[in-house]
Amino acid sequence: SIIAQCLHYRFTRAVIPQLIGQEAFNALNVELLTDHVTAFSVAALERLAQEPIA
Repeated sequence: SIIAQCLHYRFTRAVIPQLIGQEAFNALNVELLTDHVTAFSVAALERLAQEPIA
């Protein structure tokens, strides 16, 4: 999942500015994307930890 998120940003570079606007795209950098992917992944892991094991 983490690798897929990283690859998503790499291979959709031509489309992202059309979705979020050029200014927002220009603001993206490694630190911002790292923070986003980390927060998303940690939240998912925390959610999974709350689910009972079947």
